[in-house]
Amino acid sequence: MGEDLVRLFFLESGVPSIVCRFFNVFGPNDTNPHLIPEIVSQLQKDQNTVRLGNMEPVRDYIHVDDMRDAILALSNQNHEPYGVFNIGSGNGYSVTDVITAFEQTVGHSIKIVQEADRIRKVERHSLVSNIAKIQKEIGWIPALTLSHGIVQLAKNRLCG
Repeated sequence: MGEDLVRLFFLESGVPSIVCRFFNVFGPNDTNPHLIPEIVSQLQKDQNTVRLGNMEPVRDYIHVDDMRDAILALSNQNHEPYGVFNIGSGNGYSVTDVITAFEQTVGHSIKIVQEADRIRKVERHSLVSNIAKIQKEIGWIPALTLSHGIVQLAKNRLCG
C-alpha cells in the first residue's frame, strides 16, 4: 500500500520518487529484533551457546553501510523518475550459514539449542532480493559481505 501511495504521489505531482525495498539490514547498534542482533545478544551472555528456532530459512542480509550507499546512489544519479528498487545483497544465507560466519569470526564452535517456543509455525523458506534493476540502472552493487559485517560486529560487541 505504501508503494502505491508513493506511485500515486508521483503520478499526481510529477515529483521524482523512489521506493526502496530493504531486506535484512544489519550492522552496529542494530536494535531491530531479528537473527543477527539476537545472536550477538546471546553471545554477549554466553560465548558458546545460542538458542534459536527455525534453522532452515534463507534470508538476504545487507550491511547498513551498503544500504546507505544504495540510497545515496539512487538519490544522486539519473534513473527513471519513479522506480521501485530492491536493496539487499542478492545472496541468501540460512540460519546455519550465519552461525558458521560467527564461528569463523569468534574462532570456536557455537552450540545451537533449538527451542520449540522459538520455532515459527509459518515460515517463508527463502526471501532473497533480486538486485538486477539497481545494478543495471545505476551500477550499484553491495561492497560488504555478510562475513565482513559479522567481523565488524564481533569486534565492536563481542571482543571489545
